[in-house]
Amino acid sequence: GNRRYSAVGGFSPLGFAVDELTLRRICLEVFAFVDPDETGHLSIESFRTALPIVFTRIRGLPIPPDSWFNVVFGNYDIDGDGLIDGDDFVDIVSQCVEHFTAEVEMDQSPHGAAAEG
Repeated sequence: GNRRYSAVGGFSPLGFAVDELTLRRICLEVFAFVDPDETGHLSIESFRTALPIVFTRIRGLPIPPDSWFNVVFGNYDIDGDGLIDGDDFVDIVSQCVEHFTAEVEMDQSPHGAAAEG
């Protein structure tokens, strides 16, 4: 949808002040690092290497469990050739950041604790 980057642009309690352009630049730098031959694609192994590097650079997003990598990679590897491209990678990272930022904001919302009492 059109709200894809809404959470990414905002400031969350953990300090993910990452705008879309910065996020894309980090993704593409890391992509280039794990794709030294410039194939324009990542295997699942490269993906597993690249994502934690990006997450570390975006102020410590938690690294997902192994099973998550397989599922997400499979969702983007539409033709089943075992490869995803740079746009896929940027998209995956963007969604992770957005999802995690939203979760953190819900957890740390001042209304959360009061409402449950």
